[in-house]
Amino acid sequence: MKIHRNPPRAHGFTLVELLVTIAILAILIALITSVGGSVRMRADQAKATSNLKQIATGFLLYATENNGLWPEPRVTADFQWTKAVYPYIYPDEPAPTNADIASPARVFVSPRADPAKHTNGRLNEGSLLNGNIVGFGYNTHLPVVGPFPTAYGNNKKRTSLLLETPAKTALLMDSYNFAASPGGIWIEEASRRWDGHVLVAYCSGNVEKMPLESIPLEDESPEGRAFWSGLPNP
Repeated sequence: MKIHRNPPRAHGFTLVELLVTIAILAILIALITSVGGSVRMRADQAKATSNLKQIATGFLLYATENNGLWPEPRVTADFQWTKAVYPYIYPDEPAPTNADIASPARVFVSPRADPAKHTNGRLNEGSLLNGNIVGFGYNTHLPVVGPFPTAYGNNKKRTSLLLETPAKTALLMDSYNFAASPGGIWIEEASRRWDGHVLVAYCSGNVEKMPLESIPLEDESPEGRAFWSGLPNP
């Protein structure tokens, strides 16, 4: 009597098993990618926050030695506000070059600033130093010394002595320009670094992450005056 045996089953995956395995791997890869991106963003944000705090501290030290004044918020061939506060952040180093200012190892460069960033179809050359975008803008609406000139007084020093609420008045913030002003598209573009948020350093030295829509678009309202100029309401 013959005994019929079933032939041994070939080792391997069925089509269903392969599809299930592929689906599981796809889910795991998506989770790892999402977590990795979130971790990188938090690390970059922590570095950018630290950079802003150090720059703000440099401004406070500058004001201490200059009768409460801050440098003018401009970047030209012969002057850069970044170089004015540089000695107060790096006191043991010689006078900086453009390459020093624009080095990613220095605090003036946001870890998420894009050197090739264009605004309104043109490169912001005022913020372009040695091929890199300096990632933070200086508030041009802070009180000036003397009569308020045109062009927001970019060629005039700012004074910290007239501020009513320094902890509520912006000093520096994420920007794709050397300057920051109400409604500036440079700030809107920069908010994409942090998913629609902007890092703001206040005149007291503290730093806050704000939703872009929370930043006043003008300085005429009480909230706008407090944030941009820091002057008492008339």
